[in-house]
Amino acid sequence: MPAHQGDRVVVHGQLYIDPGPHAGVHCTHAHTSSGCPVPGWIQFSGTYYE
Repeated sequence: MPAHQGDRVVVHGQLYIDPGPHAGVHCTHAHTSSGCPVPGWIQFSGTYYE
């Protein structure tokens, strides 16, 4: 399910800011973020993704 402008999305991960500036979030899925100190998650449209 794609997110649209105005949708509420909660993201728990690790913020990064690269030169440029470019920002994003690492470690947003517990099962694919094995190198992260704290696995993250996403909550969208009533569904919790680990």
